[in-house]
Amino acid sequence: MLKKNYALLVVAALLTASAAMAATPLGVPYAQLRQGDVSLGLDYGYAEFDGPVGTSARSNTFLANLAYGVADNVQIHGLAGIADAKGEDGFDASYDWAYGFKTKITLADQGEVKFGLATQMLWSEVDDRYTRGPLAGLKAEVDGFEIKVAPGASYEAMDNLQIYGGPMLHIVNSKESNPAYYASHNDREVGFFVGAQYEIADNISLLGEWQWTCDLDMVGVSVGYRF
Repeated sequence: MLKKNYALLVVAALLTASAAMAATPLGVPYAQLRQGDVSLGLDYGYAEFDGPVGTSARSNTFLANLAYGVADNVQIHGLAGIADAKGEDGFDASYDWAYGFKTKITLADQGEVKFGLATQMLWSEVDDRYTRGPLAGLKAEVDGFEIKVAPGASYEAMDNLQIYGGPMLHIVNSKESNPAYYASHNDREVGFFVGAQYEIADNISLLGEWQWTCDLDMVGVSVGYRF
């Protein structure tokens, strides 16, 4: 019986370790801000993650997004907000802090078509209890980070509409600990991102985006205001 219970703890730890990652849109993959420009926005992402042994988890992430144009072809973003995590295995974590940064570099500007590179790194940490299953009542803490590296292109379909996308490398590193067990999970997957950005006004933009890898399925929206 002790061996059986220990095996259940191992499986649950592995599942949860891959479940608590924050995820939000990358946006168009090139720098839109000129040197010295500043923008402020809000990003939201709903993500489903597949665990290493076939189960899944989901998360909601809300991040404030402050961006600055370092140069005409380079911009950086500071990200801060909250994320939750809910797993098939009964882990049910309420919202906790999430934060990170993002960069965008313009590689080539061909008028209607632009090429660039977007990178993003997010950290998140949640702390709560299993609400059902063999580990019901057990408290666990999950923390980790994710990295996305995404070269891509954007096409100006209309004066105020851009369609964008490209391949995406997704790297995940997470750790889960509870009074009975500690586990870590590392994964690297290649997928894609695709989205559309609409300019509501000269300084206000709205976008929707889909990201996919074998372990990640995310849909998200962002709204931004350029000063």
